[in-house]
Amino acid sequence: MSLFGKKINLILRAIQNGADSKKKDLYEMTYNHLKGIAYSYAKNKNDSEDILTEAYLRIFKYIKSFDSSKDGYNWLCKIVQNTAYSFNKKYNIETPLEFTENKPSNAITEADITEKSSLQSEINKLSESDQQLLYMKFWEDRTYREIAAIIGSKKSTVHKRISFLIDEIKKNLKD
Repeated sequence: MSLFGKKINLILRAIQNGADSKKKDLYEMTYNHLKGIAYSYAKNKNDSEDILTEAYLRIFKYIKSFDSSKDGYNWLCKIVQNTAYSFNKKYNIETPLEFTENKPSNAITEADITEKSSLQSEINKLSESDQQLLYMKFWEDRTYREIAAIIGSKKSTVHKRISFLIDEIKKNLKD
């Protein structure tokens, strides 16, 4: 589990134990990524915001069912996915094929899989802290300043490290 995932688990456990003040922390920490998941299902900003609102309501309603031995971040993502799917079904919105179980076998090509596998393989070779930097920058879309504040470093150091990691990954993918 990533450092980010561990932080999410701590917050979820605190909320389970009655720390309602941690709900805001959870929201602030996860909003950008969960918004991306909701948008990928809805393809519409307004609908994705409605999906997220409903998803957070479900998260807090079912917080007692969260198993803290599992990755809480994945649990949150699954709730958003299920909420989005239900929303689309309720309003007769077609869920994109790549998010349904009955997708055609040619929806993803072998080249796509190879390319993604190679990139994932290179990322997996990195240290957990380097993976976390890339995650915050490219998955959560955080600025270098935000990342620096989170990890307690200088903005320029974060920028240099991420640039170095990208260059290394590109070089290794070309080899």
